Amino acid sequence: MLARSLKAGGVVLACRLPGFAGLVGREDSARPPLGSEMSDRAKRAGVGGIFHTDELPAYGVTAEEVEAVRGKLAAAEGDAVIMVTGARERAEKALHAVLVAPARP
Repeated sequence: MLARSLKAGGVVLACRLPGFAGLVGREDSARPPLGSEMSDRAKRAGVGGIFHTDELPAYGVTAEEVEAVRGKLAAAEGDAVIMVTGARERAEKALHAVLVAPARP
């Protein structure tokens, strides 16, 4: 999916989440995984969802590629990394939607 997006002129944007390793993909009976909530926000912003390091390597992403991204973002062992892909404007909107919590009434 990432390679297809890049070949079509899209971008891959990533963000480090300090201290979130293991939390993005963690399943808890009280609520859906954080990664699912993030993915839903990204989808509403116009991309297919997110990729995160709690589930990678997978989906054609190799361990070496994951480590390269982690290195570029200076992600420590306890940090998670999330990625979105798509047309630049949509990817930026999606990453913003994932990272910025909506105001609650």
